[in-house]
Amino acid sequence: MTGKDQHIPSEHEVRQWLILISQADQSSFTLLMRTYWNKVYTQAITYLKSTELAQEITQDVFIKLWAIREKLTEVNNFSNFLFILSRNEIITALRKKKEGLMHLSDEIEELILQPDRQRQRSSAAAGLEGFRPFASADFYPLDKSRDGARRKYF
Repeated sequence: MTGKDQHIPSEHEVRQWLILISQADQSSFTLLMRTYWNKVYTQAITYLKSTELAQEITQDVFIKLWAIREKLTEVNNFSNFLFILSRNEIITALRKKKEGLMHLSDEIEELILQPDRQRQRSSAAAGLEGFRPFASADFYPLDKSRDGARRKYF
């Protein structure tokens, strides 16, 4: 269905669909899906920038609608309800995507830096052979004042 061919249902029609859907009427649910699918998908693709993820979120939204079908008759404004449900699913997907990327980023960083860290550790350990720790007086820099007394900077 193109945008020109799509029938925009009245609030009364949607209310009737919701009543029938609450009684597990699949044909009314199909009408509801066909009517609102593009709106949900457009909202998802706008934020997610991935057609696959947007399709998945759109499916999830309608699966959730079917799962809560008995409660849909309590919804006063279905368009707003659907928008909020879609928004919440999108936010959840973005969080998961971010967490996955952060986890992946940590793994990639570890893989990239791990050989360097091992080399640094081994070269540092090799450089410390025969190393004698500093005495505390040797560790802090000292200053000679005009009177010849040595004073610590810190």
